Amino acid sequence: MPHVEVLKSVPAAPDELWTRIGGFHTFSEWHPAIERQTADGGREVRELHLVAGGTVVETLLDERPQSYTYRIDESPLPVADYTATISLEGSGDGSTVTWIADFVSDGATDEEACAVIEGIFRSGLDAL
Repeated sequence: MPHVEVLKSVPAAPDELWTRIGGFHTFSEWHPAIERQTADGGREVRELHLVAGGTVVETLLDERPQSYTYRIDESPLPVADYTATISLEGSGDGSTVTWIADFVSDGATDEEACAVIEGIFRSGLDAL
C-alpha cells in the first residue's frame, strides 16, 4: 500500500498555526488548490471544489487536539481507500506540520499516485 509523508517546519506557535489549518472546514482558506469548500453532508463531510476543476468529497474520521484524520469518498485523484492525517507539534520556536496518507493506487502506478499526493501536500504546506 503506498504511503506518503510530508513534514514542514513553520515559524508559528502550534496554537496559532492550528487556528489557521486545524478546522476540518477551513481547508479552502489555506490550500491553494481549493477554490471553495462546502459542507453539504454536515459537520463530518466536506466538498472541496478544485481550482483545476473537479470535486473531492471527504469525511472526517477522527479529531484530536492539533490533529485530524479523514478519508476520501469521491475524487478525480488516482487513489482509492485513501485515509490521511494532518497533525502538528511544537518544534523550537515554531511548529512542525506532518501530513501522511495511505491509499491504493487507482488508474496510475504507485509512483505516479504518490507523486500526485505528495504534490498536493507540498503545495498546501508551502502556502503556510
